[in-house]
Amino acid sequence: MRATALVAAGLSAAALVAACPARAASEPTDPVGRYNLACKRALAGDRDGAFAMLDKAIAVGFGAVETLEKDPDLNSLRGDARWSGVVSRARAKANPCKTLPEARQLDFWVGEWDVRDPQGHVVGRSSIQLILNDCVVLENWTGALGGTGKSMNFWDAGKHRWQQTWVDDRGGVQQYTGQLVDGSLKYVGEGRRLTFSPLAGGRVRQLSEVTPDGGKSWTIGYDFTYSRRK
Repeated sequence: MRATALVAAGLSAAALVAACPARAASEPTDPVGRYNLACKRALAGDRDGAFAMLDKAIAVGFGAVETLEKDPDLNSLRGDARWSGVVSRARAKANPCKTLPEARQLDFWVGEWDVRDPQGHVVGRSSIQLILNDCVVLENWTGALGGTGKSMNFWDAGKHRWQQTWVDDRGGVQQYTGQLVDGSLKYVGEGRRLTFSPLAGGRVRQLSEVTPDGGKSWTIGYDFTYSRRK
């Protein structure tokens, strides 16, 4: 039963809080139960308790910003100086990749690019986009002599590392994991290394290295420079 209905039924403030489902207390990882309890405390006039419970709801995953902004149960809280902080924290919870520093480490590669080899020859074009609520850096590659491919790059928060999966139009698949080291994103795959480095003038270097002997020695597979397309 919604808290507004309980108020309409004439429950007192004490009875309103008591009517809250025990689930919120017994299941501390339940964001909806804690949000409902915050609503009941707000309607009962317990602002401090409502804000405390909203913080607990957000801490365990509540990120429904539109609900926060429109739910009439919370009208009494919106004039409070604490309200903007609650909304900001909920928005960050709903959009974790936008605010997680690690997930933004490859943003320097996002854009529309002409790609050249060390001799200045154009070897292809690439469109690098942020997708899935900025959780994935999507590469769309078109070679100058034909061939296309895509890679999905993302920060795996559970494993604390970057992941790249590359697939091309000939069925080739490559997998990499990596970390940011001295400003460059360094990927390692089976017999391969990829390094993405920001350069002066907004350019990006992508260096591919291969090993014929299990990592004892490395040779350059390709060395590309990305320049923003005009």
